[in-house]
Amino acid sequence: MSTRQLTLDYDGEQVTFTVEGAVTRGADATLLDGDDNLIAGRPWAEAGFVVAPFLAPDEYRRLAEGVRLTLRARIAAAGIDVPADFALERYHEVVATDEAHAAVSARGPWCHPVGDLGVPVEAISQRVSEILGVRVSTTPPHAEFPEHFCYRVVRPRSRDNNPPHRDVWLDRLRHAVNIYVPFAGSTPRSSLPLVRGSHRWKESEIERTAEGARVNGMTFTVPSVVGAAHPLVLERPNPGLNEVLVFSPYLIHGGAFNQQTDRTRVSLEMRFWRLR
Repeated sequence: MSTRQLTLDYDGEQVTFTVEGAVTRGADATLLDGDDNLIAGRPWAEAGFVVAPFLAPDEYRRLAEGVRLTLRARIAAAGIDVPADFALERYHEVVATDEAHAAVSARGPWCHPVGDLGVPVEAISQRVSEILGVRVSTTPPHAEFPEHFCYRVVRPRSRDNNPPHRDVWLDRLRHAVNIYVPFAGSTPRSSLPLVRGSHRWKESEIERTAEGARVNGMTFTVPSVVGAAHPLVLERPNPGLNEVLVFSPYLIHGGAFNQQTDRTRVSLEMRFWRLR
């Protein structure tokens, strides 16, 4: 067990993570070379991500409204009064304390079956397939968990975020591609950051915790980056409303500190695998 300090630059503001956990390095190999590379051959394959138009406007509105209603019901179930016209970016005003946010978080994972989406999941899978040039679906190649979507709620000036990581350090998340879709409060100072090209880095070039991590006093299942042989330069591609960020889960990403003071960031995340 060790304690390390990781300081990263977000838009000119340095953010320090205190990371606890046994530290390791992986093999002298690029993990993606042995896995199903769903972004191979795309013009943006070297970067590892792209921002593209997403759904038909009506489909996007229904999707966003479905997430709003789901989150509103979750807040109410935690015993917090929530107005009928609840706006996603005002979450931090309705759920006004860390204790209240902990009560909402205690309702369980921020994930739901794809049947709870406001639009048919096939519409989303089709659009992601068009962007990739590969037919994909939300059905994983294993039975560890059902098809699902998750949404992220990141309050202003909070630590409501995972540390910088690669999803694929959890084996069940390999062979996939990820999407990030903003609904509220996603700006150049709050949207998902990632390290361009890091999906091509060898495992031996990244220092990380061995199994999960404790970061700033919070426990995470995913290992945290603590250092790298390459500069950890984070950028925020910042998709707009009804745009989608499609990215390789082999990229280092996360640590999405919301530097805004007045808006909660709410976004959708989903994973897709090759349709077989």
